[in-house]
Amino acid sequence: MNTKERCIFFGIGAFLGCLILVFSSSAKYRSIQNQKQTDYINGYQPAQSVLPGQDLSAKKPFETGPALAIKDFPLGQDQTFIRILIAKGPGPDVSLWRIEETLWKDPNSAREKLVRRVLMHADKLVVRLKEGGDDLVQLSKDLEAFNIQLIGSHRAPRLYHIQLPSHDVDSVPNFIALLGVEIPYIEKAFPFYINNF
Repeated sequence: MNTKERCIFFGIGAFLGCLILVFSSSAKYRSIQNQKQTDYINGYQPAQSVLPGQDLSAKKPFETGPALAIKDFPLGQDQTFIRILIAKGPGPDVSLWRIEETLWKDPNSAREKLVRRVLMHADKLVVRLKEGGDDLVQLSKDLEAFNIQLIGSHRAPRLYHIQLPSHDVDSVPNFIALLGVEIPYIEKAFPFYINNF
């Protein structure tokens, strides 16, 4: 076989390989588009608004490895439900994350599809003090009664980070409710969001 024949055979092989690749890729693309259309018909609606702490790169349920805690809330009429996960953050520090996922469940199978994911610290909150309530010594003392530590100031006036004594699934909402009632000069408590955008 001379050089010309080798080049012809190589060219034919490369052409056939490209055709196979194009056909397999287009079949996969059509399959994905068909699944998206079927999901839409069955009620899947992707998130339309952006929330504080929302992970805009989220494509699928969070891969935590072994989560420290998981809680699923009941399925709603729109076939969505909330899943709360507590897991270690991906960085070198020892931060604990509370991951709140809104998931859609396919009514024809057990398949779940992510609608939205919001990331926050599992063991920290941000509190906003009322006007004139900037006595940090008093705040620190009042927080200690609940085994909570004042960490430092946040990005705006009257906002402060606090460290919670626990990091279970209900810690963030429970302490938000508690602080609003028990310490009168706290105007509001918020989740400490991890912003990925």
